[in-house]
Amino acid sequence: MRWVCDIITLFLNMPKYNVKIIRDLCIGIATCVAVAPKVFRLDAENKAVFIEGWEAESPEVILQAAQTCPTEAIIIISDEEGHQVWPVVRDTPPPTMAKELV
Repeated sequence: MRWVCDIITLFLNMPKYNVKIIRDLCIGIATCVAVAPKVFRLDAENKAVFIEGWEAESPEVILQAAQTCPTEAIIIISDEEGHQVWPVVRDTPPPTMAKELV
């Protein structure tokens, strides 16, 4: 799990970041709400939305909430460099998917 530690370090060192919810991917499981109830809630359509003032929450909690999303509907991007911090963008599919694509 070393890569997770690297991501957390990168995230914590970022002075600015963008957090996005991709509503089409959200399936309303609410793990983000359980981890970060000051940041996320479910709306009437059972989709994650931001709570007013969510920016005051610690970056660690926001990253943990994003990491719990089973559909990776929460995207974290560095404002300064525009790099996607979470979910990790891979150049190649994970080994289990590579077998399926062959």
